[in-house]
Amino acid sequence: MTHITDLLTISPEDMIPVNQLLTGPDIEMTQALCDLIDTFGGVKAINEKAREAGRLDNLMHRLKQIESPYLSDLEWLMEQR
Repeated sequence: MTHITDLLTISPEDMIPVNQLLTGPDIEMTQALCDLIDTFGGVKAINEKAREAGRLDNLMHRLKQIESPYLSDLEWLMEQR
């Protein structure tokens, strides 16, 4: 019996045109995306910023800044833990 994940699998041969489409030198959309990524410091910098933004202390600070109504509940839960 065929499993659903087998139907989702893309063969390496079928990926060749996809890779060519995404990385071709004449593809304006890909170049625009690369330019945008460079604007924000590159992939590593973007990922580092995302990791920082996702840290609990940073998230709690942001909730305080926007005066979130959920902040007190989260602080209570943290105390219970």
